[in-house]
Formats: sequence, structure tokens, C-alpha cells
Amino acid sequence: MFREIASRLVSEGVVSGRAGALSTAAYYQLWKEGEVFDLSKSQVQIHRARLRKLGIDIAKPYHFSNDSIDTGNFAD
Repeated sequence: MFREIASRLVSEGVVSGRAGALSTAAYYQLWKEGEVFDLSKSQVQIHRARLRKLGIDIAKPYHFSNDSIDTGNFAD
């Protein structure tokens, strides 16, 4: 799912490069593992905004029922 998120970020124009996509995808993975983020930090706000464009809100606790991301052609 990590690679799929990174690919979607680039293909949907949320980020312009692979480095930004991978950084944001890392936040997604940490969120799935139970990480709680300090939403007052600017870096967290940037990655949250990017992920929200994909329908993912890392401000809310992760639950598998929220993991309904349509990866389309990116699914393995």
C-alpha cells in the first residue's frame, strides 16, 4: 500500500516528485501502525493536507474500516 499511496500522490498531481510522495507515504504507514501526530507541527500539516486529497485523514485514529483507499491500477 505504501507504494500505491506514493504513486497516487504523483499521478493525481498532489506532489510533483517522488521524494515528496515517499515522505507523505511514510506518514501514511506510521499512521496505520498507530502513530499519533502533533497536528500543530507544519510538516505534519503538509503531509496531512496531501493525504486528505486522497481521502485519508491522519488526524483520526487508524481503523481498518477507514482503509478503503481505491488504488485502482496500482494494486498488486
